[in-house]
Amino acid sequence: MAMGDRQLDDAVRHEAGRASARLDLVLLLVFVVLIPPMLASSPSVFRDGDTSWHLATARWMVAHRAIPMADPFSYTALGTPWIDHEWLGALLLGLAWMAAGPAGLAALVGLSIAATFLAIGLEVRRRGPPLQLAATCVLLMPVLLLLTLARPLVLGLPLVALWTVVLLRARDADRVPSLWWALLFVAWVNLHASFAVGIALFAPFAMEALTQTEDRRRTFLRWAALGLACTAAALLNPHGLDGLLVPFGIFGSTAAVAIGEFQPTVPAAQWWFGVPMMATAAYVLWRGIRLPPWRLLLFLGLLYLAMAHVRHQTIFSIVAALLLAEPIARERGWIAPREELGVALANSRWSRGVVPMLVLLAIMAAGVRAAIPLVVADNNATPFTAIAKLPPVLRTQRVMNNYSFGGPLILSGIRPYIDGRGGDVYKERYFDDYYAMTKGDARLFAGLQRRWGFTWTIFSPNDKDMLRLIDASGQFRRIYQDRWAVVHVRRDVRLPSASGSPRAPISGR
Repeated sequence: MAMGDRQLDDAVRHEAGRASARLDLVLLLVFVVLIPPMLASSPSVFRDGDTSWHLATARWMVAHRAIPMADPFSYTALGTPWIDHEWLGALLLGLAWMAAGPAGLAALVGLSIAATFLAIGLEVRRRGPPLQLAATCVLLMPVLLLLTLARPLVLGLPLVALWTVVLLRARDADRVPSLWWALLFVAWVNLHASFAVGIALFAPFAMEALTQTEDRRRTFLRWAALGLACTAAALLNPHGLDGLLVPFGIFGSTAAVAIGEFQPTVPAAQWWFGVPMMATAAYVLWRGIRLPPWRLLLFLGLLYLAMAHVRHQTIFSIVAALLLAEPIARERGWIAPREELGVALANSRWSRGVVPMLVLLAIMAAGVRAAIPLVVADNNATPFTAIAKLPPVLRTQRVMNNYSFGGPLILSGIRPYIDGRGGDVYKERYFDDYYAMTKGDARLFAGLQRRWGFTWTIFSPNDKDMLRLIDASGQFRRIYQDRWAVVHVRRDVRLPSASGSPRAPISGR
């Protein structure tokens, strides 16, 4: 009778395991294969003017077969040394764009989101039940939806997730990650500045290992070797030490203070971050979930960055989801480490093909996304209609432009006054004058006009102070305006029309 009961229990567990495995597969198909192309097709992915100058940089690199070491784009900083620390990310985006236009960009962004979800999903499911996997992915979705842009940042997100998983699994096994993982930083340092977060992630796990071992000398030497190897790998960039240090000097610059993504987080207004954060905090407090001291310190440090700068919300969300996976699973009574997607899935006959199958399906989904044309509408950072309707004579004349419009101007072959490369190219005083002018400083506007001799201006209708200043100057007249852009031309400049008479003001739809 006991033997029969045991066989029945085994059969029940086996069937429950198969049901769990099927649910795992469905969840991962949804979040790795189906949702990423949808997120990547959102208009919000293309709402950043920096995408354009990244694409122009890629085009320049392909044409010159070199990495730009000085500014080739603006007329105000032309020839100024430029540390393009994201050149590889820009090149990948540019190649996708050259291959399939905006649809190619969406395909690459979708693949990056899929890889991020896959790395997080496998790790969360390794530790907890399917419900935890579903909840984690659902909470991450709004953050990825509204903060994912067609920029090198999105290409760095899978590396943030992967490196965090590597460190967590190394600590699970009470070992140090292989030195081979340092090679990850060779690509990462040239892809995006988030490699600095990867180096920062290293320290809390190393300290945790030191405080939990008796052989501290050996542990210290092994973790120190890994840290030195990662740092040495990060030096393998075209700019050497300068390229390694660039991310650490960004946040105090005038450009960073003025740019939206470096503004403080306001949870009440930025619901995509505030709601998931509050939901997670409520669950953690309700269940009394605790993080080990060094991981708690890491969690709080990244939370501080996310609250200080909008751009860090995504990185915090990814790392936080992985840090909380084990404590939440432990509270649920599911604490045994899993080899793959959980005992049920790992022990099933078809489990070995699940991850390769997901990767293949994600690539196929990206291919379909690239094959379907995608039209990107104008927005408050990319006024391509206004730029396309410019009289040809103005395209070679100097312009005073909105900061976000610099990228689209560059991509359109027009040298801007300023663009999104911020402190990488332009000096601090330069930004001080520019932003003071846009707040309505007529003296600065007149001084900059005398110094640079710009013939025309292009600003957003939201730049009300700047537009009032231009209109009040009496030196410029409006020749174009639509929902996204307003173009002024100096009054002494004649714009011939087809009939030879001066061009009259025109408006967009």
